[in-house]
Amino acid sequence: MTNNDLQKTVLEEIFSGKKGAQKMINLFDEIRSKFPLDKDLKIPSIVVIGDQSHGKSSLLELISGIELPKGEGMVTRVPLELRLRNIDEKKSEEQIQTEDEMSVDEYVEIEASWLESGEKKKKFLLNETEKAVKEYTQKAIDEDDKRSVAEKPIIMTVFKKNTLDLTLIDLPGIIRNPGVFDDPSAPDLIKKMINHYVSREEVIILNVLQCGDDPQTCESMRISYQLDKAWARTLLVYTKIDKEEISSVISKYKGLITSYQVPTENIFFVRNRSHDDLHKAKMTLRKAQDQESWYFEKNKTQLEEIPNQCLGSVNLAGRLHQLLKGALKKLLPDITQRLETKEKQLQKRKKELGDELEEKDKQSQLRRFLEEIFDRLNRSINTESNDFTLAPTYKIFFKKKGT
Repeated sequence: MTNNDLQKTVLEEIFSGKKGAQKMINLFDEIRSKFPLDKDLKIPSIVVIGDQSHGKSSLLELISGIELPKGEGMVTRVPLELRLRNIDEKKSEEQIQTEDEMSVDEYVEIEASWLESGEKKKKFLLNETEKAVKEYTQKAIDEDDKRSVAEKPIIMTVFKKNTLDLTLIDLPGIIRNPGVFDDPSAPDLIKKMINHYVSREEVIILNVLQCGDDPQTCESMRISYQLDKAWARTLLVYTKIDKEEISSVISKYKGLITSYQVPTENIFFVRNRSHDDLHKAKMTLRKAQDQESWYFEKNKTQLEEIPNQCLGSVNLAGRLHQLLKGALKKLLPDITQRLETKEKQLQKRKKELGDELEEKDKQSQLRRFLEEIFDRLNRSINTESNDFTLAPTYKIFFKKKGT
C-alpha cells in the first residue's frame, strides 16, 4: 500500500466516526480563531451571505434551534461565527447555573477577543442568546467608531442536544438601496467584508435568497458567480417558499439548473418564520420547525420535481455537515504541513530570542498552541484508528504501527 493510500485510509477512519468528525471541526475552528487573517492556511468554513432582509437570520434559527436577533432592515451588523456542538444525552461535564440555582448542560458561550474591557468570554442560557448577541454587537459597533457595521467578529458556541456539529459564519446582509438616514459607508464596507471571507477557494458559500427574487438582479448571486462559476462551492438556499406559488418555485428550480448550470444537489428550499408569524401569530421557533415539516409533507406531490433531499432546513443542515467534513478531510494534509512549517519558524524564532524572552514573546504562545494542536491531532488519529499513527515529525505521513 502506498503512502497516499495509507493517508486516504486513515482520513476515512477519522472522519467516518461521529466523535472523530466532531474533534476535527472543533480543532480547525480553534486554528481559524488563532490565525484569522493567515492566507497561507486554507481552513474550510461555511460563510452565509445574502441581500438584506432575505431571511438569513431566520434560516440560521431553523438550523440551530436558537433564537437570534431578527427584524426589518439591518439586523446582522458584525460577522457572527455560529458553532453548533452536539452534547450527549447523558449529563455533560460542562454546566451553567440558572437564576434559581439549577444546573443545565445546554447553553451558549459567546467570545469577543477584541474587547478592551469586560468579559471576553461568557456563558448564557439558551433563552438569553438573542439579547446577548445584541449586546455584544453593540459593543463591537461602539469600539469601531460607532459605524453601522463592524468587522470585529463574535464567536457563539452553542452546546445543545440533538444537533449536528457545524460551524457557519453569518455576515451582514447586502444593502442595495440605502435609506436617507443609513450609514453611507455601510454598503461598501459589507461588500468588502463579504469578499474578504468568501474569495478563498476553500470557503463554502451559503447564498440565501428569497423565492420571489429574480436571480439576475440579485447581488449575492452576482458575487457567487464571479467567484464560483462552476457552482462547485456554492449552495443556493431559497427562503419563504410558502409565499410563492409552487408552479413558480418549480420554474425557478428548473431555470437555475438549465440557465445557470447549478447542480441539483446545491439548490435548497426552506419555509422559515415570516414577519406575520413572529408578530401576529407569535410563532415559537419549535412551532416554526414543525410548520416547515408540515408544509413539505402537505405539498410533496406538487413539489415532486424537486428532490426531497433539497427540501427543508434539516436536509440543508445535513448537507452542510457533510460538505464541511469533506472539505476538512481533503485539506487536512495541506493544513498540517503548513502548520508544521509555522511551528518550525517559531522554533527558530525562539532560539534567536533566547529562553529568557519565552514568556514575553507572543510568538512563543503560538508555538505552544501549535504543539498542542499536533498532540491533539495525534491523539484523535490514535483514538479513531487502531492501525495508523501520525509520524513524530508532524507531517501528514501515516504508517502502520509496528512497521
